[in-house]
Amino acid sequence: MLTVTVENKLTDKQQRFVEEYTIDLNATQAAIRAGYAIKCAQQIGSENLSKPLIKAAINKVQQDLKQIMAGSREKSARDYEEARQLALRINQPAAAVSAIRWRDGLFGLQSLDNNKTDATVIIINPPKSVRSVESEVIENERE
Repeated sequence: MLTVTVENKLTDKQQRFVEEYTIDLNATQAAIRAGYAIKCAQQIGSENLSKPLIKAAINKVQQDLKQIMAGSREKSARDYEEARQLALRINQPAAAVSAIRWRDGLFGLQSLDNNKTDATVIIINPPKSVRSVESEVIENERE
């Protein structure tokens, strides 16, 4: 967990509140998990969110988490791109399309047709088994 102390002016409970609040953005639950009494957790949570030092600490943790997540998202995007390239090398176009969809999902990108679940795949270098099936189809059409 990221620990932020603003000039060491936060109490241990306030620091714990900051850490807990950044998990789910629920001040009441964060106050309870930080060790405040259940019967006054809602009030304490609200009061804590109005305190400038606590606000600053929460903002700092959220900024740090955004940076961590951005780096993680970039690494995941590189991993999906590697998976896509591998899928194409081993003639698995459907897997390549899946890798593209997962990669694009990291950045909130969606396909143009959200209702369509299958992709149109053009096989540039089909494996031998596809070529033989294609030949059979052409021969059957000639008959």
